[in-house]
Parts: sequence; structure tokens; C-alpha cells
Amino acid sequence: MKKWTADIEQKNLETKEQWEARKSKIQEDIKKWQDQTREDWKEGVKQINKGFFKLYWRALLVIIPIIIIIIIVFAAVNNLFR
Repeated sequence: MKKWTADIEQKNLETKEQWEARKSKIQEDIKKWQDQTREDWKEGVKQINKGFFKLYWRALLVIIPIIIIIIIVFAAVNNLFR
């Protein structure tokens, strides 16, 4: 009977140790996943910001010449009607 009790206790200890090992592995995996997700998010935000910055400058490069042409046309039309 004592041998059976000792075997059961040994199995319970092994099961607890296995459970703790699995639990710590899962927690470690979740932490790694969270860190990786956080890093990917930061990188994605950086890429989006760079994209908006490039888009902003490209829009300015297109809009400024158009505005200059409109001003020149208005000035020319204004001089014609004087």
C-alpha cells in the first residue's frame, strides 16, 4: 500500500512538474508573440508614416506648379482686361 501511495505521489509530482513546464512554456510563447507583435506594429506605423510623408511631398510637388500656373493665368487675364 505504501508503495502504491509513493507511486501515486510520484506521478502527481511528475504531472505537476509537467504542468508547470507546459505552463511556463505557454507563458514564454505568449510573451514572445506579444513582443513580436508589438515590434511588427511599431515597424508598420513607421512604414505608414514614411508613406504619408512621401505622399505629402509628392502632392506638394504637383500642387505648387499648378498654383503657380493658375496665378500666372489670372495675372495675364487681369492685364488683358485693364
